[in-house]
Amino acid sequence: MLDDVSDMVRRSTARWAALWGLVVLVSLASPGIARASQGDLAIWLDTSLANAHAVTDEGPQLGAGAQVGALVGISDFWGLVVGLEGAYHFPVSYDEDSLDGMSVQGLFAGFRYNLDIFAYVPYVSLAIGEYLPGPPPEPGEAQRPTVGPRLTIGVDWRFDRYWSFGVNADLHALNFSVAPFPNYSTIGVALGYHFRL
Repeated sequence: MLDDVSDMVRRSTARWAALWGLVVLVSLASPGIARASQGDLAIWLDTSLANAHAVTDEGPQLGAGAQVGALVGISDFWGLVVGLEGAYHFPVSYDEDSLDGMSVQGLFAGFRYNLDIFAYVPYVSLAIGEYLPGPPPEPGEAQRPTVGPRLTIGVDWRFDRYWSFGVNADLHALNFSVAPFPNYSTIGVALGYHFRL
């Protein structure tokens, strides 16, 4: 009998703890001050770690990158995005391959969808990028311009009416063929300033 009562108390306590945990999570996820994007102009500066995939089968060619961009809010959720970016990939030596340092510069323009109802603003962006010069088609060959789609997923924290801090991940498909250099990715942090138009 005592074991049954003890078991009931444990289950009841676990249910109450789960309920209070749910209440805490819901209160943390409740909307902050809404800062609708329509009519906003945001300028951001980003620093990133860039990865040149598939230059060699032996490993990545990492680099340091930077980005400057602008976002114009055309509705509460949609915006137009444009920007410039660049990265330098350091020379690297593997057992069989040795890769020279290379730079990648690019321009991009596209659309961004913001879920702008919380102080934390998740977003996804799809843009077209032009890389001048693009990454080399084969190790040791000259660089040439390349066009391709660019997908960005990120979260901005609007800690102030005018300022935001964010993290993002970009995946650039530099051409539509499965080539020695099929894609390029970056992981970055950004600081943004927001104007009201």
